[in-house]
Amino acid sequence: MDSIPTEVLGHILSHLDKPNLLNASVTCTKWQTLLDSDLPQPLELHITLDSTGCNAAVCYRTDYDTSITICQCHEHHSDQNIFLRELFRIFGDRLRSLTIEDSLYNMEHEERVTDLSMNIILRECGQNLEEFHLSLVDLRSVRPWTLAQFGKFHHLTTISFEDCKFPAGMSESLLLRILTPSFHSLESITFTNNELISDKFGVAIAKKCHRLEHFVLNSCRRITAVTAVAFCEALVQQRISPTVNLYLQNTAFDPLKLQQFLLNPLLSCGPCWIAQGIVVNIGFDRNALLLENKVERSL
Repeated sequence: MDSIPTEVLGHILSHLDKPNLLNASVTCTKWQTLLDSDLPQPLELHITLDSTGCNAAVCYRTDYDTSITICQCHEHHSDQNIFLRELFRIFGDRLRSLTIEDSLYNMEHEERVTDLSMNIILRECGQNLEEFHLSLVDLRSVRPWTLAQFGKFHHLTTISFEDCKFPAGMSESLLLRILTPSFHSLESITFTNNELISDKFGVAIAKKCHRLEHFVLNSCRRITAVTAVAFCEALVQQRISPTVNLYLQNTAFDPLKLQQFLLNPLLSCGPCWIAQGIVVNIGFDRNALLLENKVERSL
């Protein structure tokens, strides 16, 4: 290939469709330079970590539907990280949504995302991300200060950690600190089945995230009615979002305890709230608790 004149090679590559253009661009620097002006730049990227994904490739359908599958095995780890680095350099700051899904499964060797791979993802992806989703990602091999790079994002509207495992040195305080730059813009926060999350986290979010509309804490066993009370207090203060949906299934939340808190004379806003049980249909009936402010009817 080195003997082919640049003009001829450029003409050949120009006939590739968009999915193959992206794959060709990470082959070598020369090809990337030739294709630079023609490369698609997706707005959304889905990364799947899979033990069978040893032959990394980009699956491009549209700017809103682009995915890659990579492994984390020792044999291909170095090549996969180079692939990731080059891919993020191509996408630049155009990327708005990033999803990482962990499907790693190896009976012989326990595989999980490495610190180096996560470092490359967080370091190289653009700073203009608005949505970051992690699903079933085992982060126990990732250093807490690597995850601290979440602090580079200043415009996140959605952050989601669904059934993820955090490293041993991770704390709620550090987690809150790295999310602080996006507190002003966050509209949806999800942490499920996470032993790290407690009322300390819930209360801080209630006080700081004034645009928040959805707060999902399902199966976070350390969450109690205290988090709900914190939102009752925050909602009567100046907020851009008048309604917050709290998802507290399989937590330590107790509606009777919430009622006791609201009736406590030390809670100035307590008498303002009326609680009633309702049934919400989300494809099936789900019991829910509606809290309505009888003073500010917009809440």
